[in-house]
Order: sequence, then structure tokens, then C-alpha cells
Amino acid sequence: MKTPRVYGGVFMYRGKMVRGIFAGTQAQAAKATGMGLTRLQIYWCQTANKTELSVALAHPGILFYSKYGDQFLLESDYKAVEK
Repeated sequence: MKTPRVYGGVFMYRGKMVRGIFAGTQAQAAKATGMGLTRLQIYWCQTANKTELSVALAHPGILFYSKYGDQFLLESDYKAVEK
């Protein structure tokens, strides 16, 4: 089975701007964030951050968020978005 790609970017969650990561397709990420596909393609990109890859690939199809602007995050800083 092909490894899903991990995308990262910013989105609004509970009234705050947060960093999001998602393992899957761009269309799935757009649906999970509530953004349109075109908007996601403009503001999100594939990530190479090892921590983000580890978190997202452990749970493909789940949208995770963390504080926006922090550069040195641990796996424990990422939380799954509640539906």
C-alpha cells in the first residue's frame, strides 16, 4: 500500500488560527478542515517535518492541530481535532 502524503498549513479551529497536519489526499484534507480544495492548495503544502510526519502517518485520515507559530513542537503538542 502506498504511504499517504502529509500536508500541513494553517486553519481556524475554535476561533483561533492553528497549525494543522493531515495524512491523506488534498481533497480529504480540505474536507477535514472545512476549507475548499483551491484554498487548501494555496495555503497548505506537503510537509517534511519529521515530528509532523510521525504524528500524521500514525493516524492517517485524522486532522491534528497545534499552536500556530511555535517552531519546536513535540509529538505531544499535536491534538486530534474533535468533530
